[in-house]
Amino acid sequence: MTADFVEVTPNILMVPCDFVSVVIAKGEKLAVMDSATATTMPQAILPALAHLGCGLADIDYVINTHGHWDHVQGNPALVAASGAKVWIPAAEMEKLSAVADHFLADGEIIDLGAGLTFQVISTPGHAIGSASFYEPNEQILFSSDSFQGYNKGIPLMFYSPSQYLQSIHRIQELPVETMILGHRFAWSGQPQFVLRGQAHIQQYLRDCEHAATKVAAAIRQAADSCPGQSYNCILETTLQLLRDDPDYPANPRSEELAWGHGSLISSLREMGIPFRH
Repeated sequence: MTADFVEVTPNILMVPCDFVSVVIAKGEKLAVMDSATATTMPQAILPALAHLGCGLADIDYVINTHGHWDHVQGNPALVAASGAKVWIPAAEMEKLSAVADHFLADGEIIDLGAGLTFQVISTPGHAIGSASFYEPNEQILFSSDSFQGYNKGIPLMFYSPSQYLQSIHRIQELPVETMILGHRFAWSGQPQFVLRGQAHIQQYLRDCEHAATKVAAAIRQAADSCPGQSYNCILETTLQLLRDDPDYPANPRSEELAWGHGSLISSLREMGIPFRH
């Protein structure tokens, strides 16, 4: 490990780009998985590319796990520097500023050559089309934002709580020795980008399931206690319930949830909880 990247294997590197991770995988073809923010690209990945004996012009593919801004803003800079093709799950395509070249499907194999392949595993919940990429030989999973403990006090907000739990259960059945996260997530452990060892990873997935259950219970309790089921009341009461819960290890603040209101609305609708603005 260096300050610039983590060597997961000799040909798979994780690059911390400020608060978000990028994965670089080199077979006969070179792929950058997720592209972080516009302010970090392409400078942040130059040391990792040099370590692999490559440059920006060698990038063949930019492959996004989902379309949230902090994972795709770097796409234009990388494409401009390399002419790379952009791949993304089909359900996430509308979030890109430009048209993608290929839409990923569940079960698809990304073949980079030289024996390096990744299976696309649909893991919706955080976003409608979230995907994880699984390398079977070394049992490496790049899950990006698909599974979150907590991060900087922000409670979990999902496009679909039920799909999020289903995705957790799907990955719990998969042998994973190394898990690369999209941010420094945690629950009971130290926040970090890369988790190693099946026992550690299984505990993390249980933590994710526990966290999701906590948030869903808080939302339901908040809705039951809010007169007229006002959205703002549900939001603030949910936050307060989580702050008061000794088993919830964050201190969520409403201003941190400005980005998450749409997800909260989706959660309320899926849970069958009526609300008014």
